Amino acid sequence: MNGTSNGNFHHHHHHHDEALLRDASHGTLVNREQQLREEIAKLRREEQELREKDLWIKQNIVAVREKMMMVSDRRS
Repeated sequence: MNGTSNGNFHHHHHHHDEALLRDASHGTLVNREQQLREEIAKLRREEQELREKDLWIKQNIVAVREKMMMVSDRRS
């Protein structure tokens, strides 16, 4: 009788451990997902900044070309 209840307790305990492990790995995954989301958001911001810089540089290049054309026009 005593042995049986002990066996039941042990089985329940084992199941509890499995549930804890499942929860822990789930928590780790959620954490990882959160980290990845933040990483993606950061990369998107950086990409946006680079696009703006790229646009700014292109506009500058156009402006510089126009100035150069004006200068060369003056010479001729």
